[in-house]
Amino acid sequence: MELSVEDTVLDRLWRELFDQPLPLIGAGPVVRSILKKEGVTDVEIDQAIKREKKLQ
Repeated sequence: MELSVEDTVLDRLWRELFDQPLPLIGAGPVVRSILKKEGVTDVEIDQAIKREKKLQ
C-alpha cells in the first residue's frame, strides 16, 4: 500500500516522537491532534508536507 504524502510525513513525525510506526494510516486529523499535543505545530507539519511533495 502506497501512503499519501500527508500520511508519509505524519508517519515520519510519529516515528520521531514515539519510535514506532504510525498506527492510524488515513486518519490525518486524529494524528495531527496527537502530534500537536506532543508539541509539533501545524506549521511544522505543513512545512514537512510541502518538502515531501517537492521530493515526489
